[in-house]
Amino acid sequence: MKKFKYGLLSLLAILSIASCDKNDYEYIPASDAGQTSISFPLDTETEIKLQDGDTEFDICMTRTNSESKESITLPLYASGDLANEDGSVVYFEVPSSVTFEEGKDTAYINVKANQEAIGYDNEKKITLSLDTLNSSYAYAKIEFTVSYPAPWTSLGKGKMCDVFMAGNVYVDVEIQQNDLDPSLFRVVRPYHALCVPGEYEVSKDVCEYLQLQIVKGKFSYDFVYFPPSSTGYFHSKYGEDIYAVSPGSFQSLFNEETCAYNRVAEYQSEGLPGEIILEPMYYLMEQGGYFNKPGKEPLIDIIFPGYVKADYSADVKYAGVMTDAAGKTFAVADLALGEDVEDARAIVVPEIWDFSEVAQAVLVGELEATEVEAGRIEVPFDFEELQENKLQIIVLVVAKGEVKTVDSESFEYYGGGANPWKSIGTGLYTDDFLIPMFRDDPAEAPTPTYEVEIMENTETPGLYRVMDPYSNSVYPYAEDDCAPDGMYLVINATNPNRVYIPKQSIGFDWGYGEMFIQSFGAYYLESGAASEDQIAAAGFFGTVENGVITLPLLKNGDKLVSALLYLGDTPYLTGAAGEFKIVLPSAVPANQAAKAAAKRTAAKSASAKRAAKRVKKAKLNESAFEKAVRMIRLSSADKCKMTVSKARKI
Repeated sequence: MKKFKYGLLSLLAILSIASCDKNDYEYIPASDAGQTSISFPLDTETEIKLQDGDTEFDICMTRTNSESKESITLPLYASGDLANEDGSVVYFEVPSSVTFEEGKDTAYINVKANQEAIGYDNEKKITLSLDTLNSSYAYAKIEFTVSYPAPWTSLGKGKMCDVFMAGNVYVDVEIQQNDLDPSLFRVVRPYHALCVPGEYEVSKDVCEYLQLQIVKGKFSYDFVYFPPSSTGYFHSKYGEDIYAVSPGSFQSLFNEETCAYNRVAEYQSEGLPGEIILEPMYYLMEQGGYFNKPGKEPLIDIIFPGYVKADYSADVKYAGVMTDAAGKTFAVADLALGEDVEDARAIVVPEIWDFSEVAQAVLVGELEATEVEAGRIEVPFDFEELQENKLQIIVLVVAKGEVKTVDSESFEYYGGGANPWKSIGTGLYTDDFLIPMFRDDPAEAPTPTYEVEIMENTETPGLYRVMDPYSNSVYPYAEDDCAPDGMYLVINATNPNRVYIPKQSIGFDWGYGEMFIQSFGAYYLESGAASEDQIAAAGFFGTVENGVITLPLLKNGDKLVSALLYLGDTPYLTGAAGEFKIVLPSAVPANQAAKAAAKRTAAKSASAKRAAKRVKKAKLNESAFEKAVRMIRLSSADKCKMTVSKARKI
């Protein structure tokens, strides 16, 4: 028979009560001696976890200010989960009284526990109390829980990363398996290892275990559920920490598509998981709001002990287009593949097609792809059939009946005709869209003006491309996590009084979803919410004057805005400073001040990058998370009015 004692862990001088340790400690009397106080010590353990085989435990009581220290027996009252509803099964047996022996300042209440009836991981609540005392020092009531935690066996050290909370950093973690249910696993103290003091605000409430349950048979894959788990990362604005929550916790999200990125990615030969990937929702539990998920990439990667992750990597680099003697057209690219890749396929499709959906369509045979190997590859495509100038070559790696990796690269092709886009020189770009959404202090991360190449369409004058405005090699705030070279921002200024920026990706995300930019004129034009004349009358279009492109500032309550920045599917207002500007090359000599500002921006780019890196890792500023998303739309009188659309509670 095993027996444990629960009581005072140390002397509490402030309460002046005797220790429940049965060693001989000095007794310290109360400061206002004269009235006996009998109590449950304040630091008595109220969450009792019994070990397998334990059949009883003791709860300690103490008395102070007792001059006679005579023997005393007091009635004890117990309530809570002592038995099942009809009383046929008894969980605990509690004595009806407690006795202080003569000369003793401590007494123990012996509670019998029925492990077979209680079972594993079932918390039972018990309340013990005395009602015969009336003392300012008496704490004669205690509530506690008792359980038998299920036994777990350590599998050893694995690795884990949480891209959303701590970046692509893997830390060593212990992983355990439940002895009673082999589908249950848990990662021991994962966020204790991932939280980096000084770089993130970390709360005290960090989960001891990230528990994982493999659910087989529900979907076509082995789904992995986990209960809401505190990451320990503290939301400075709302005063609460951030939880990782499984989509399986929400009935509306518990479906094959939504849960697909919470699964066992690979098994080991002995049947244990090798790798588990998770894409949780990150939740403010009290506020009820959740953070955007950054797309369809797994955010938490857990590598089990003994598993060596297969190298299914793929990296495709576009090299050009060729036409053979028979007139067939091929996209040419250089392809690097991981050493474990045995099945790689490539296909050319329009750039606007979702690459992940294309990969799945190839896997199930809905689209035909070309089998390829590492090295120089040639992928056929029919330009007349695609009817698009902006294309992409997609490479997917298949293993064990599923797509493991997808990589793509965009290119342009004009069917053998001349490229209508011609460089008109170097202009100036002032970005008022991106950094203002991620900064709290404009002095630390000022709005940048910098030099960019600008191209114009020779077939459609006034249609411009601002080359690489957010690429790693050009954007002043780039930190190797912006767009690759070759990206551009399209500006439609074919009518100098009706300038707009079509909705378009800027080629990257900072953990909140792929980013898109769109001017308000384009929003209404592309959504069909109003005619072009109505949009112009409302003043939503930009202008070109003396070679300088600007957008209008629109009043939104007490704020001014000029465009939308999308983080994934969610639009946020941006451009509040009204500093967005493009100076065309022909107008640069007349804008020497702007050119000087561009040079200053370039000179400060190193410190700007460091500032941006700190800002990006912290949070979106208040305009994105504290305020509800506000959209602007036209009234029947063609006047601008504001309506509020709450996208999230935060």
